[in-house]
Amino acid sequence: MFSMVEIEINSRCNRRCDYCPNAIEPRNAPKLMKPEQFERILDRLEEASFAGRLSYHFYNEPLLHPKLPDFVARVSLRLPNVRQILYSNGDYLTNEKYDLLRDRGIEKFVITQHDGKPGEPKANLTWLTPQQLNLTSRAGTVAAGPPVAYGVTCFAPSDMLIITITGNVVLCYEDSREEVVLGNVFNTPILEIWKSTAFQAVRASLSEGDRTVAEVCRRCNNRAHQNSESFDYVL
Repeated sequence: MFSMVEIEINSRCNRRCDYCPNAIEPRNAPKLMKPEQFERILDRLEEASFAGRLSYHFYNEPLLHPKLPDFVARVSLRLPNVRQILYSNGDYLTNEKYDLLRDRGIEKFVITQHDGKPGEPKANLTWLTPQQLNLTSRAGTVAAGPPVAYGVTCFAPSDMLIITITGNVVLCYEDSREEVVLGNVFNTPILEIWKSTAFQAVRASLSEGDRTVAEVCRRCNNRAHQNSESFDYVL
């Protein structure tokens, strides 16, 4: 069972970092997830009895969504055992927004300070600079990271469920182009997608280091998930 879920609640970012696909190949996707769509995803997570870590990003800036505090509150109400983590660039994280999100249910903030200077220390907030990140090429979309990881085991699709703004479940967060779509949560239960023959087969192959299972995996240079684990954030 996956221990982490990442939901793309919006598809835009205010930054144009040269190591992010959003700056190289902006996707033709809706700007904002509708509240009723978010509620449908919560329906699916309830059906799956999910109780792990939930975040609000894919290649977007979550604080751009005006309904983020409401979404956080709904998760706290409907999935009280879920641990909510906010990954953000922090540009719109005012003191008031920080307090509001903590009050609604965000337990940890992971903020990448792209200007290179950590901000004000706050409880349950980790500041990162780009130099601290393990950058990857996002399956060849950007020029970053080590050589392609041929033969390296990968448990990212075993531990994480990535849901895009249109409800697609993609293979992993490296699949910025949505090349491998395993199903859509708006019309299919999450566990049905998770237990599908196709999804199980690709997870099994990657757990043995077979990165020929999908073209997106052939191009991938991510080496961060060589073992299965449940985590909030790995630097």
